Amino acid sequence: SLLGHFLLATFSHEQQHSTSRHKQENHRTRMFAGRTPLSGEDVYHATNLADALSALRNSQTRWLVANGKGFGDEEAIRIARALTHNKHLQELSLAGNRIGPEGAEALGHAVGAHPFLKEFYLQKNRLGQEGIERFAAAVQSGGAPRLEVINTSSNGIGPHFPPGLALPTLKSLIVKNNNIKEIPACYGECDKLSNVVLDNNPLISPPMDVYVSNGWMAIKSFLVTALEREKEQNRSAGIGS
Repeated sequence: SLLGHFLLATFSHEQQHSTSRHKQENHRTRMFAGRTPLSGEDVYHATNLADALSALRNSQTRWLVANGKGFGDEEAIRIARALTHNKHLQELSLAGNRIGPEGAEALGHAVGAHPFLKEFYLQKNRLGQEGIERFAAAVQSGGAPRLEVINTSSNGIGPHFPPGLALPTLKSLIVKNNNIKEIPACYGECDKLSNVVLDNNPLISPPMDVYVSNGWMAIKSFLVTALEREKEQNRSAGIGS
């Protein structure tokens, strides 16, 4: 019917528009991280779960994109399992899906243990506070030896951002459009972390006006000062001496 054709065309257009937005955001993030944007030949766009799993088995795949495919926890767990057997992937994007805490934890273990993965995009999913905590703990347990870029924007995260993603290799952290009120002071010690996007979060500690006025480097300075103050208080109390 005409209505059916119209709805199908509308859905296809919205899906293409969503994919284009994710591409643009990922492109900008790569530039912030000081990396050259990948050419079309380097990126594999999966059409469904089977396609994504097949791409992970292919040693030539460097950047796998499976945005907006309706993947939930079950699909995320299967992708995580496949990723544990992959030693070649450098970038993985699962933006705009329906991945929750269970899937996030499974992906965190795979991402943290991967020897070469540099960029991971998980924006616009359903992590929530529980999901980001489970993801961060899992990533931290594996060490994430090469991970430079993490994007968990628009995931209902808050009020606290977990300390587990304060990785020594991290260069870019995108967490905009969440409900984050507090960033742990340990992120001030991430020497390579130069790009943090915190827009549209109700930050209290550090204060949001510090970020709005002077950006991430002002926040980082605030965190370093807070960390030094905390260490001094611990020394005075005889903790850690």
